Amino acid sequence: MNAGMQRNTTHLIESFAQALLDGDMKKLLETLTSDTILYMDGGGKVRAPLRPLFGHDRIARFFIGILPEFPADFSYTLREINAQPGLVFFAGKQLFATICFDIQHNRIVNIYAVLNPDKLISLTRFFATDRI
Repeated sequence: MNAGMQRNTTHLIESFAQALLDGDMKKLLETLTSDTILYMDGGGKVRAPLRPLFGHDRIARFFIGILPEFPADFSYTLREINAQPGLVFFAGKQLFATICFDIQHNRIVNIYAVLNPDKLISLTRFFATDRI
């Protein structure tokens, strides 16, 4: 990825995160394509949709709706995850979620969220330095 594309991608992910934190539906929708798909993995241990969510409006409403359920002390950082741009979420020093994004034409087309604690355990060592 060239530097210009990387800057655009970073800006897009930051815009997504800020719109989510602000509960700004309009700005959140601007980061997504109309046919964005959200895939979530809760592993049956964390509440998450069992099937993908389709469409930017439904996905934006979902994320804004679950934000109050985030831990009070949560924080996030931008990181590359599986060679994709992403966000890593912590509650204190504990990793509790990752989100990766497929991006085309400076819009998010697919979102992959992992909340499954069994899968996050293996990622903790990679992101441990983010919370030291």
